[in-house]
Amino acid sequence: SQDSAESWPKCQERFSQMEAVRAEVPQQQNGTDCGIFIILYLLALCRSETSRFGIGLAPHNHWFGSREISECRKQLTLILGLLKRAALKTGETCVGRLLKHDEELLRSVRQAFERTSRSQDDTFGSAIGNSEARRPPKRQAAAEALQKLRKQRSK
Repeated sequence: SQDSAESWPKCQERFSQMEAVRAEVPQQQNGTDCGIFIILYLLALCRSETSRFGIGLAPHNHWFGSREISECRKQLTLILGLLKRAALKTGETCVGRLLKHDEELLRSVRQAFERTSRSQDDTFGSAIGNSEARRPPKRQAAAEALQKLRKQRSK
C-alpha cells in the first residue's frame, strides 16, 4: 500500500541507527532448543529493565540453565497438549479464538507459563541475591549505570 511505501524510508533510517551488540547469554548446545531459548531470552528481557539496558555490556549467563530449559520444554508440551485437545473437541484451529472462548483453557495456559516464569525467577534470585535485589531500578538509575559501563568499556 501507499502508506507502507511512504513509511519504508523512516523504517530504514531507524534500522540503520540500531547498534548491534554481541551479548554474553546462555548458548544452546544442540540443534533443537532454539525456540525454547528464544522464549527464555524474551522472558528475561521483559522481566528486567536492567537486562534491556545492559545487554552486551555485562554477562547474562545467569539468566537460565538446563533446569529452566527442561521446565520450559515440559510446560510447552503441556500447553500444546491442552490446545490440541481443545481444538479436537471444538473443531477450532485458531489458538486466539480457542483462548478467547474458553476461560478454563486460558487460565491453564497462563498457569503453565507462570510455572516457567517462576522457575526462571528462581535462577535470577539465586544469581542476584534476594528478591528485593531483583526489582528493576528506576529508569534513570539504569540509564546512568549503562552510561557508566559504556565509558568503562571505551577505555
